[in-house]
Amino acid sequence: MKKAILLCFMLLLNVIPLLAHDKNILIINSYHRGFQWSDDVILGMERVFYTHPDIKINIWYMDSKRINSEEYYAKLRELYKLQLQKNRYDLIIAVDNFAYDFVIKYYHELFTNEPILFTGLE
Repeated sequence: MKKAILLCFMLLLNVIPLLAHDKNILIINSYHRGFQWSDDVILGMERVFYTHPDIKINIWYMDSKRINSEEYYAKLRELYKLQLQKNRYDLIIAVDNFAYDFVIKYYHELFTNEPILFTGLE
């Protein structure tokens, strides 16, 4: 598991030079803060991104371990649409399957041509 996380961050290190000069990254986490596995993934990303002052990150928590229904995801979609009206991102990172499925399903409603990086998929 740690090797997979390390590999992910090595890949991120190769992406970072492409992100130079005031870039914004959105991380959509499938779970909640306090869920150890995804907290470790986020911590690894923060350690990499925070060494680059020109990169800003924003983390959204879906809380899908606790709430998992189509009605809930429809509400999240509406909330995220509102949030994205004033914020644009240069890269979207989806952590684990719930975020992956969500981003795939609603990509054309929420985003334009932002690249997507997925991590932690089963």
